[in-house]
Amino acid sequence: MIRRKILLLLCILPVLFGSQSACSEKLKADATHPLTGAWLLHVNSTDIGAVRTVMTIQAGENAFEGHTRGNADKSLIGLPKAMLGRVFTGFFEHGALLHFEDGVYKKLSENEFKVAARFTSASGKLLFQGTLKGNLLEGHLTNGKKEDKGSITGTKGNYKLPLQDNYREIAEQALALTKTKIFNTSLVQTKDWKAFEKSVLELSEKVQDDAEMVFGFYYYAGKLPFSHFALYRKTNNPEDLPEDTAKAQFLDLKEVNPATTLLTIRSFAGNGTQLDSVFTLIKKTAKPNLIIDLRGNSGGNISGLKLVTNLADKAYPGGVFLTNKWFTKHPNPPVENEVQQFTTLTEANLELLWDGVHNLDGLAIRVIPEKTVYQGKVFVLVDNATASTCESIVYGLKHYKLATIVGEKTAGAMLNGEAFSLNDQWHITIPTADYYTPDGKRLDQIGVEPDKKVSSKDALNYVLKNLVKPG
Repeated sequence: MIRRKILLLLCILPVLFGSQSACSEKLKADATHPLTGAWLLHVNSTDIGAVRTVMTIQAGENAFEGHTRGNADKSLIGLPKAMLGRVFTGFFEHGALLHFEDGVYKKLSENEFKVAARFTSASGKLLFQGTLKGNLLEGHLTNGKKEDKGSITGTKGNYKLPLQDNYREIAEQALALTKTKIFNTSLVQTKDWKAFEKSVLELSEKVQDDAEMVFGFYYYAGKLPFSHFALYRKTNNPEDLPEDTAKAQFLDLKEVNPATTLLTIRSFAGNGTQLDSVFTLIKKTAKPNLIIDLRGNSGGNISGLKLVTNLADKAYPGGVFLTNKWFTKHPNPPVENEVQQFTTLTEANLELLWDGVHNLDGLAIRVIPEKTVYQGKVFVLVDNATASTCESIVYGLKHYKLATIVGEKTAGAMLNGEAFSLNDQWHITIPTADYYTPDGKRLDQIGVEPDKKVSSKDALNYVLKNLVKPG
């Protein structure tokens, strides 16, 4: 019994004081290996944006591991919360925010190595695969589905922290801009906001690199009663990709059986033309069942309207966006006769949406069906990562009984988010319009309940076994 208590204590002490875990085998590092040392990494990821960080890497025989600043979690969010994060999430070994885990390498030549490792952050785990050539490390990030999730490049050297000295200035600019751009200024006059403001300013004095600033801001923003609020460095925008590339990345169409087509939509960051093209094929084959997979789809833009116009059997109200011009004059959402006075948006046109958000009190969405629409049975798969644009679509399809929704409750993150530049490198996303459904409900912080509640991973099989009709 005493021996077990001692072993347990040895496991807990590293969590409390940030040392190497006594419960795991320690890598025997080779100080002369080209991987061993401090690396300035440029991480460009769809999960965390573009950040710079310094990672200490240790390499041994055919293996390596690395982590960013130790005990960063305690510095940023305090000891009690840091302890809980380390114990219950498993993402913060050493108290570092980013890790290379279970790394392996293979020597290709005198100065070149092939490398691979798990790249771990609070956003999850990705696979890093790349090369080391001299003092240059570079490679790509992919998820479990082998989808491209970004890249990492790094150079070895002696780097001092903090990486830049104006994090406080960035925080002040972000807070000031939010107060003028947010859809309802009453949200930045609450106790919650004042606590957030205080925490972010204190955070900006402690952070040592971009990753700490981004994650710290995200952590404290998560306590606020609205979504679409994030600080990040400039990164590549998927909307700037060529159309063929975007189509390959965001849409996938395949036959799962002779009577059923599966359309997987990973994002609505493309344009409506792509969805129209896909539905031309769907309507041409005219299979009796269409499954639309929106699991893990975090949203995008107004192009998602094209999905509904290819399914709707008649014209429908699609809900309303309300701006700070509305909430400056009115404490409550509009009633039906007030909505009827709003400008109506019937096209998947991003410029028209921005114009309405910037210049009008509100903008009413109206779904106008295409000349020909899909007329079979529709099933939509959702999970707790189905967010933003997806949620207005899912709610509309459910409300008008155009589809059966299967899976888990959606994310509850449905606002219009807009990116603003703070300087040449830093941006902030601010929610500039609230959204209400056709029957007057908010979805942000609430989400959409499915018609058939099943585990997300089982949703597709559930539909195929229980809901689709044979051809």
